Amino acid sequence: MRTTLAGLLIGAFVTTFSLSVNADESWSTETGILGWERDIGETAVLLLSAEAGYVLRMYAPGLAQDVDGGRATYHGYWVANSGEVACPVQLIDPLGQATWYWGTFTMSFVHETFPSDWAGTTGDCFEPQNGTISGLSRD
Repeated sequence: MRTTLAGLLIGAFVTTFSLSVNADESWSTETGILGWERDIGETAVLLLSAEAGYVLRMYAPGLAQDVDGGRATYHGYWVANSGEVACPVQLIDPLGQATWYWGTFTMSFVHETFPSDWAGTTGDCFEPQNGTISGLSRD
């Protein structure tokens, strides 16, 4: 069984999630709240955290520069602190955290401006993106 972002967002670990950041923007997913944690340059860092200690971050290059409009499709990567199956190589994210649980995603916003829902695809490790994800704006 493979670790996928879609699988992680569908509730493989915990059913009650809480956002541990004061997000300016957040989305409801099938398993909890994904919130805008911070910007690193032009990259938006989105956070999903579980009460049981599970943490997943999505890094979306270009999204932070489009915060006021012009949103479209973004290609990024996700990292998690745990999962079902580890990737064959470890990844160190921009925050300096090393993990064996990571993959890629594509997210497309419905509207060019805030707030907006989005939908996308995910893949784990080096595999093609074959899972689906979505977020409904909470703002």
